Amino acid sequence: MGELIISFFKLLFAIFLLPLVISCSLEIKNFFITYSGTDKEFFLWGLLAFLITFIFVHPFRGFHEFGQRMISGLLKVIAPLDQVVANIIPFFTLVIVIVYWVVDHFFKLNQYSHYFVFFAGFTFCMHVILVAQILQEQEKSILKPNYFWSMALYFVLNVFIIVLLLDLIIGQFTFSTFFKSMISNAWDLYVDVYNKIMSLMVKGKVK
Repeated sequence: MGELIISFFKLLFAIFLLPLVISCSLEIKNFFITYSGTDKEFFLWGLLAFLITFIFVHPFRGFHEFGQRMISGLLKVIAPLDQVVANIIPFFTLVIVIVYWVVDHFFKLNQYSHYFVFFAGFTFCMHVILVAQILQEQEKSILKPNYFWSMALYFVLNVFIIVLLLDLIIGQFTFSTFFKSMISNAWDLYVDVYNKIMSLMVKGKVK
């Protein structure tokens, strides 16, 4: 009985997070408008390249798990939260951004930023998909309450991380604008859903 109640609240929390997930997904498109067409296209091509590779060529599961172990190893002092952080931070995307910063800082090769953006997209897509796959495999329940609420939260945090990392590559700071717009859109969704629920309740009472 206790597990059933906990599962119910986890599903409820996942539903509560849904407007944030939707807002993040929509706002990420507007986020790319602030970047040049080349950078935007290379990031999207990176996402697509991983999807095609994942479906038809190789899942990169071992590669991803290596990155997870690296994050966990670096943060083992905060165990068991190290695994949570490993699910939030895309290790290889972080490495790409660090390498780009070093290359750009010491060799002034910022004209090659779109290549780094491509691999940032590739590794970010790998991180999100494989984290979702692993969480699904760990969830034994048919309704998968743990998966839905944790993946919703991870997705939002993953988007925050990729916006910050891409800002470092491109040399702009758009995260504050992105965050405010995302929260505003999510709030509008919450209000819209609330108004519709109240409207249905009023109609039900009238009948």
